[in-house]
Amino acid sequence: FDEVRRLPTGECVLIIEVDSSYRSGNLTPAHELFHQVQNGYAPFKRPWFYEGTARWSETILGKSVVVARPIPGNEEDIKFFWAQSYAAVSVWYGLIERCNQKSVKVAVPDHLRALRYRSGRLVILDDDTPGHDFIRQVLEELNKLGDRVTQTEGMKRYHWPERAQRDPRYDADIWSALPGC
Repeated sequence: FDEVRRLPTGECVLIIEVDSSYRSGNLTPAHELFHQVQNGYAPFKRPWFYEGTARWSETILGKSVVVARPIPGNEEDIKFFWAQSYAAVSVWYGLIERCNQKSVKVAVPDHLRALRYRSGRLVILDDDTPGHDFIRQVLEELNKLGDRVTQTEGMKRYHWPERAQRDPRYDADIWSALPGC
């Protein structure tokens, strides 16, 4: 599900279904949950943003090592970045590193901190979330951009046609909306 739903009470919600066949440690549910967070903020599904930052969300739980790549500095490098998908995570880490974003300590309730996979390994290893503030700022800026484009294009908020959500013509606007550091 990729759109905000309205309950009979009027409350807006995001819905995700998780198949019980996922093995312990599979980070796909975290990745898909982050897509729901993205969908709640902004309508853009350009792979360099959509998949790159969803991959970032996986690294929080999976403790994958991501080597930060330099931020694209010229038009050719930017266009190459915009052609990326999951691999764009390295540039997102470069953006986080450049912006000196400190890890945020997330308050995790004890009952969640105690959860373990079937193997016995803790699900949540620590409470550090590198890049949290930067990614939140990105989502907030893209929310504003999404509202402007919705109004300009005469579309309905949270119900953009899929083709519009994936349209590369928004790449430069998305890039320009990223917080300056």
